[in-house]
Amino acid sequence: MAPTIPDRSTTQGSGPSRPSLEAELRDLLGKRIMILDGGMGTMIQERRLEEEHFRGEEFKDHTHSLKGNNDLLSITQADVIYNIHKVR
Repeated sequence: MAPTIPDRSTTQGSGPSRPSLEAELRDLLGKRIMILDGGMGTMIQERRLEEEHFRGEEFKDHTHSLKGNNDLLSITQADVIYNIHKVR
């Protein structure tokens, strides 16, 4: 079951009360695994990271180019990934 997005125009006033989107998502997270898919690659590209960013200290001596291997950024640039996901 996909979450529904509350129609804010009908929740104000005397209409029936519906759970907030956050409450509905929290309820679903307690029942099943959810996968969030979005423009992560685009968000990473906006940071204009170079080879050394992908390598970090952890992979500084790796024999092949690592630029573009976005999965490594969770290890080498955790702060970049955190800031992309951070709720503003």
